[in-house]
Amino acid sequence: MFYSSKKRYKRIAERIQFSNLKCRLLYIKLTLFIIFFLSSTSLFAGEVTLKWYAPTSKVDGTRLKDLSGYKIYYGTASRLYTGYIDIGNVTTIRIGNLPAGFIYLALTAYDASGNESGYSNEVRKSVLADSDGIPDDGDDSGFIGDNPCSGGNTVNCDDNCPNTYNPDQADTDGDGVGDACDNCRYVFNPDQLDSNSEEDDNTSIPGIQHYGNVCDPDFDNNGIVSKKDKLKLKKYYGKDLPENKDYMDLDGDAIISKEDINIWRKYFRNSPGPGLED
Repeated sequence: MFYSSKKRYKRIAERIQFSNLKCRLLYIKLTLFIIFFLSSTSLFAGEVTLKWYAPTSKVDGTRLKDLSGYKIYYGTASRLYTGYIDIGNVTTIRIGNLPAGFIYLALTAYDASGNESGYSNEVRKSVLADSDGIPDDGDDSGFIGDNPCSGGNTVNCDDNCPNTYNPDQADTDGDGVGDACDNCRYVFNPDQLDSNSEEDDNTSIPGIQHYGNVCDPDFDNNGIVSKKDKLKLKKYYGKDLPENKDYMDLDGDAIISKEDINIWRKYFRNSPGPGLED
């Protein structure tokens, strides 16, 4: 089955190119993030989220005005696709219930007259499983993550950590992201914003968990929230943050305001982290 999703994921970009039919696309960027689960029937299944930019030109260089949609082809062997799904004119889709192992995917596009482009270059990804037995679309709504499990319930709800083993589906802060994968475990942050996720959040303890912005006002990464961190906030108070300072945007509104200061105040003289209880 195939599902669309609004959920945000970390992006791994690859460039693909269509070939030689009337509505050929010049370039499309394809983005993949793969998450998996082990179903209650002990069959491995997985998901892949795709995102790309809409084309603007035909093969002859003229403007493309009648793009109607896309097809995603898939299979377990290179260029030997076992099926496809017509997803219509969207540029983001999540494919679900994929078998474990390697999956091969490619895109085509078609115009209003039904002319279909050649395949894009092929993407090969390894499908794994988190083995907790909670289906990613447990309520069969057709949308993954629209009804995440909560309160320990695991029936007729979606896995709230689809790539992390968490059979208990605990979600202490009720933000729809399970404790096992929540980067601010006791602070409501459904968007999981983490602007410095490529760096350790405490340089004195290499390899620790990366914390989300809303529970990480420790800007110098020394393991304690101090007045120095507040001074950095005040420097940009009421201003739009430069891109290299977006980790200081604690509430995710792209500007330093009273709300950011209040978050700092909650952690003052404490360590940052998934929650104040840690």
